[in-house]
Amino acid sequence: METTQGVAVHSEDVDPLAEAEIYLAYGRDEQAEQTLQEAIRQAPERNELKLKLLEVLQALGDTERFDILAKELSAILDPDSADWMYVGTLGRVVNPSNPLYRGGPTPTPTPVGVDLPAKPVDVLSSGSDAAPAAKVGIDEGIPFELEDGDGTVSIVPAPEVVAGTPATKVLDEGIDFEVSLPGEEVVEVADPMSVGNPAVATNEASTDALQLELSTQLDLASAYFDMGDPEAAGELLREVERRGDAGLRERAKALLDKISET
Repeated sequence: METTQGVAVHSEDVDPLAEAEIYLAYGRDEQAEQTLQEAIRQAPERNELKLKLLEVLQALGDTERFDILAKELSAILDPDSADWMYVGTLGRVVNPSNPLYRGGPTPTPTPVGVDLPAKPVDVLSSGSDAAPAAKVGIDEGIPFELEDGDGTVSIVPAPEVVAGTPATKVLDEGIDFEVSLPGEEVVEVADPMSVGNPAVATNEASTDALQLELSTQLDLASAYFDMGDPEAAGELLREVERRGDAGLRERAKALLDKISET
């Protein structure tokens, strides 16, 4: 990493991914690219570094190198993974004519659990060899009377309820239903604010990411100061003071006071 005076700064405590993010935030795309290239040489198994490098190459408009790195990732990543889908999204912006970034055809869904007969069945035929009608799951306690004449169906009223029998609810149609829910379990509904609210979780994740980034900036500012570049250190520290939490602001202020004394 280089300061504004061109002094190289190497801090083992700073993750190269976070370092590249800071460079990008300040518009130093080429420095971000150099940082990621060096990190990939040291840790080629870290695909997240290569994904971040794709973002940098997209920002630089380097289509050729973007395509080369994307092709390399296509041999590593699962084609159905979220990482490869992200590569495709970036690639369709950088080089929409490249077939590497086009999604495959959507397969036609196959019906599951449906067995079709080998030949059409005439459901209206009434031959003597026709199979008897399937028994429908109707409660046998409900009386029905079927007449063969004109195909009408009449419902015979159910017997009157005898006094002393368990309470039942009698409907106007004469069909008795008895509802019994022994040991019914009562489920308490939790307060929606006390469970995993997506919006709350997203805000918390964003806050955590911001504080991690600012903590990295604080470490870089300390490195700048140690290497004799208080101006660059002060620029980072003032942003930490504006956006950091109480702990980070206190550390930033202490270092700013130290810079002002020099």
